[in-house]
Amino acid sequence: MKTLAQANPGNNIRVNPGDFTGLTDMSLSDAILAVINAFLIFVTIAAIVMIIIGGVRYIVSQGDDRGTEVAKKTILYAVIGLIVVGLSLAIVTFVQSALD
Repeated sequence: MKTLAQANPGNNIRVNPGDFTGLTDMSLSDAILAVINAFLIFVTIAAIVMIIIGGVRYIVSQGDDRGTEVAKKTILYAVIGLIVVGLSLAIVTFVQSALD
């Protein structure tokens, strides 16, 4: 195996950032789809965290009517958010397959 100095005897080291990021051959539509997918992953993680927070609130409320109601709404809205993310992912996948 050659070292960097052996591979490039002139010591003119040139690095293409795309070699590390994989963004060199990406079209604009692929970049937009990558950003949308990253956003959907972020929102999914946020919804899962909100479900956990709602569950903890439900347990901590110890039967208090107001506390359990707030916890149930938190869980309900987080589940609705997950459903919306799932539908959005289906739409993005459909659009992506139509572009290919």
